[in-house]
Amino acid sequence: MSLDKTEFIFFDVGNVFVSDDPAAAFLYRKLYEYTGGAKRWTPDEFFAERLKHVTQGGHLWSFVRSLVAEHEFEEWRKRTRAELFSQWKRYSPPIPGMAEVVKKLVRSYRLGLIANQPKQIREVLTERELWELFEVHAISEELGLEKPDPRIFSWALEKANVEPSEALMVGDRVDNDIAPARRLGMKGLWLSLDFDQRGWRPSDDFERAYAESVKRHCVTTKVPSTPDEQPDLVANSPRELLRILLPEIEKVSADHQ
Repeated sequence: MSLDKTEFIFFDVGNVFVSDDPAAAFLYRKLYEYTGGAKRWTPDEFFAERLKHVTQGGHLWSFVRSLVAEHEFEEWRKRTRAELFSQWKRYSPPIPGMAEVVKKLVRSYRLGLIANQPKQIREVLTERELWELFEVHAISEELGLEKPDPRIFSWALEKANVEPSEALMVGDRVDNDIAPARRLGMKGLWLSLDFDQRGWRPSDDFERAYAESVKRHCVTTKVPSTPDEQPDLVANSPRELLRILLPEIEKVSADHQ
């Protein structure tokens, strides 16, 4: 597929520039503790239940809802997310290689973000010298809109002053990133990184059980299930992403190695 008319590239943030794994492990640990922890089940048993839930179409928050008392759910989520977001830098380590990719891309494309992220991501990416590389920052908590709501994509396109046909969305999820972007007429590039490429490593038995579970089923590696989820392009590594978006520059680089 030709990218000749692509002027603007929008990126997701989670599992693109920062790993979602430590934040997810944090939330699962809080849920594990809420449900009784080691007095009720082992981490392996807990994540076996998680795996059963997500393979039947569920996700992290629907799994939480299945285990937290209904009258406590909203307060539990609010309290737990607030604790997590207050430590967002710690729980959002960088994806290896992606900072170098975006610093090359900004020389050839206009760039923006469309991401379901807390406002703290601004400080995290600023400290990593990435924030200012993006002209448009469509951050869910700041806008009060979340993907896959098409309004957050429309807001970003309007802010960038580009037509959908001139824009490419790069994201890790076909449901949240690719499908809503393509419905608006944007092109979609699925950046599908496996667990090891995302850079984070477990440090205890609970995190190891989490890792084994997500290696078996994770939203970031869930394949397209409907025609509108089919991406125009697919990259399975930062280097492959760069080869797709800057083929001539990468060819010259390879020739000189």
